[in-house]
Amino acid sequence: MSDSMLKHVLIAYDTPDDKRRRKLVRISKDHACRIQKSVFQGWVSERQLAQLETLFNQSIVPEEDSILIMPACQRCCEQIRIVGCGEIKRVQPFFLV
Repeated sequence: MSDSMLKHVLIAYDTPDDKRRRKLVRISKDHACRIQKSVFQGWVSERQLAQLETLFNQSIVPEEDSILIMPACQRCCEQIRIVGCGEIKRVQPFFLV
């Protein structure tokens, strides 16, 4: 996959530490849109995905924290459902020129 191709990803994290949680939120917001308190979605290139993983690895205590980065195809994204309060955000890929 070339670096110009984007992947849709879902990011979810869990940490007991407030300071690390704030850092994970900042990192996630730089790459994706928040859809729940600890869940984000966005489009990233392979390079951005590698950078994201590096930033997460530098920010967590592996014995206490977990981060899920899950690729989702367009067809899967179209089947996302929310039960209860919330809103489905249809995030489209974009390029800055």
